[in-house]
Amino acid sequence: MEHYLQYTLQVYDFTTLYTSLDLKTVETLVGEMIDLIFNKSYNKYLCVERFGDRGFFAKKEYNGYLCFTASSLKEAVHYILNNTYICFAGIVLKQVKGIPMGGNSSSQLADVTLSKSEFNYQMSLIKNKRFNLAKRLSNNKRYVDDLGVANYGNFEGRISEVYPADLLMERSGENDKNVNYLDVNV
Repeated sequence: MEHYLQYTLQVYDFTTLYTSLDLKTVETLVGEMIDLIFNKSYNKYLCVERFGDRGFFAKKEYNGYLCFTASSLKEAVHYILNNTYICFAGIVLKQVKGIPMGGNSSSQLADVTLSKSEFNYQMSLIKNKRFNLAKRLSNNKRYVDDLGVANYGNFEGRISEVYPADLLMERSGENDKNVNYLDVNV
């Protein structure tokens, strides 16, 4: 937010981020992000250490690494999203809406879904030559399910244009001058 004076700050919170996400929407947006990343990298594989935290893009497969193509990574995402089961009162149930809270990849899937939604909205503004609005909204800062909107008073009216319809956002704070963002009073 450099070079801008802070006049107003609004804070929003996704009230039911994980449990409300439509699985098809998540799969579509994550797939779009995978395509975008692979198309810009000029590499065929994303290689990830089997028992570590190292990963890199490569033109070839490497021993000791799980190597994904864009297609195989999308298949893995599909599998994760469509094969979540819980046991409740001795009954095994399949989760058909939302991503599991506490799942190994849940926060990353939610973050990529929201990031790609924001990216798509910004690109549509640019495509439609709405540069002024795109620039104003580029000051927004999101951390997982908390969103800070700087110097734009009508964001509430844009939420449904930016994010999937299943998600509900709630505004925090009474005014635009004294708000709590990420547990810090701003």
